[in-house]
Amino acid sequence: MCGFCGWINWNENKNDVSLIEAMTQTLTPRGPDQQGIADLTVGMFGHRRLSVMDPLNGMQPMTRSNSLQTYTLIYNGELYNANELRQELELAGYSFATTCDTEIVLAAYMHWEAECLYRFNGIFAFAVWESKRERLFCARDRLGVKPFFYSHINQTFVFASEIKAILTYPLVHPIVDAQGVMELLLIGPARTPGTTPFRDVFELLPGEYAYFTRIGLQKRTYWKLAMAPCPQTTEDAASEIQRLLEDITSRQLQSDVPIGFFLSGGLDSSLLTAYSAIHLKEQLHTFSIHFEEQDEHFKATAWVPEDDEPFARGISALLNTNHRTVTLEQTPLFNALHDAMQARDLPGMADIDSSLLLFCREIKKHVTVAWSGEGADEIFGGYPWFRLWSQSDLAIHDAFPWSKAISERSSMIHSHWTEQLNPLNYAQTRWQQALQSSTSESIGTEEDQRIRQITKLNIDYFMPVLLDRKDRMSMACGLEVRVPFCDHRLVELAYRLPWNVKNALQREKGILRLASKNMLPDEFVWRKKNPFPKTVHPIYEELIMNAIENLVEIDAPLFQIVDRDAVSKLIESHKSGSDLKWFGQLMNNVQWFGYLLQLNEWIKKYNVLFL
Repeated sequence: MCGFCGWINWNENKNDVSLIEAMTQTLTPRGPDQQGIADLTVGMFGHRRLSVMDPLNGMQPMTRSNSLQTYTLIYNGELYNANELRQELELAGYSFATTCDTEIVLAAYMHWEAECLYRFNGIFAFAVWESKRERLFCARDRLGVKPFFYSHINQTFVFASEIKAILTYPLVHPIVDAQGVMELLLIGPARTPGTTPFRDVFELLPGEYAYFTRIGLQKRTYWKLAMAPCPQTTEDAASEIQRLLEDITSRQLQSDVPIGFFLSGGLDSSLLTAYSAIHLKEQLHTFSIHFEEQDEHFKATAWVPEDDEPFARGISALLNTNHRTVTLEQTPLFNALHDAMQARDLPGMADIDSSLLLFCREIKKHVTVAWSGEGADEIFGGYPWFRLWSQSDLAIHDAFPWSKAISERSSMIHSHWTEQLNPLNYAQTRWQQALQSSTSESIGTEEDQRIRQITKLNIDYFMPVLLDRKDRMSMACGLEVRVPFCDHRLVELAYRLPWNVKNALQREKGILRLASKNMLPDEFVWRKKNPFPKTVHPIYEELIMNAIENLVEIDAPLFQIVDRDAVSKLIESHKSGSDLKWFGQLMNNVQWFGYLLQLNEWIKKYNVLFL
């Protein structure tokens, strides 16, 4: 895995080496092993490498020529079918000097151009410069696991793996307008697809590619979910899931550096670890996250019925893994809020982000690649809103199911901005746009169509928040995290399954549970879902509350966009015992206060200009 950046500027033929070096340096955590730059005459490429395959070779930017022109590539990702593509390209006359997939990506584009994307199985973002055509080609993987941000201003196209690199370019300024404010306070920590709060910074969508030429920027979609024949019985579906997981495992275990596994003891991570234990001959390295004195302060709820740690230890014992429990203390967790914000370049999910960042730092001490169960809930129906909405028309609802506190969010916005844009109207417009973009084909029962629609909503609007978090927090530590459940073949299968099959035995992720029965004991197969753990220690809450109470007493940058009195009222409400869910089960009041603290620091750190 890596980080890249670059620009094409039709108005300037003299390139600034110090600028591309400055942009590239911001991405050093993503690629601590090597740095490279390339001068393209009308632009420059920069790259930071995290060596995973063929560490001695595969330096980027990578250049290759044929009789027509020279191609220069910068790439971040992994191809899991690189060996098959290599064989096919060799038959077409290509030869290879390395064993890394970077060279495969470059040769594949030279041979098939944009059609290569349909052949790729993997997670990726990349750009290719074609010298004679004077054409830049950019692409992002189907699920958007790897990031691709850009800014297109006049005749200049600037792009990077992270926003911080783009903001280093002098033409791009950290400007946030009324729409950006609404995104931060109504939608955040999610984002409307393709946008960022910064006025001139955007994101290539998952499953999208683009050309930038002297004519301008042209974007096209190469992948989207669609109906096709699929298994109609639970037995056939479970069998097909097992077949795919077996193939995915064998492909994604390829690495020239040590691999570890996130192991919570939940169904998803336990299943991936079990499959991997069959394929890897050596003892697996597994890691779980725990919080200081969690046993003392944990209280079971309907949403979090039990602590994960005993189950993680149980799976470790069953599979004989080398298991490490990473225990996080409260003060470092609180202090890491700012580091997590900088890793994401935006405020995020408070301790949900900072705990993952600290977790990844510890894992990196032992391995360079790790596996995570991200994505299973979104594609197999693991969230409560799948069940709640399976019998109702989504159009009668007024907000995203994971972000229902719209009135409370609206009350947080400073009147200066509500005079420009009506928050409730903005939120409703975004919700209606999401519904329209996720409309399902009129195939199957009405319930099937509703479930496909909510699945699309999850994949397009909710899963990106988690994938962004996983990429940014892990890559900030130089750790590559693979997400096997985001294999597009498995996503397509899960999307197409009838709801009575997906919801087998009336259980969340029922079909995945049935597919797991030959891999895991029943106590793990049928265990109720737990969300990502967050601390419940009173010391952490005290640190957050002291910080937010101190903030409302000073002339903080936050109050350029947030209503001070509304924050004070929420503080008092929280002290009286009231608690709201601001973002699904992941963000209660404490996390929302943490989000506001991150937002304040973000405004300062990024010198945000509000217009």
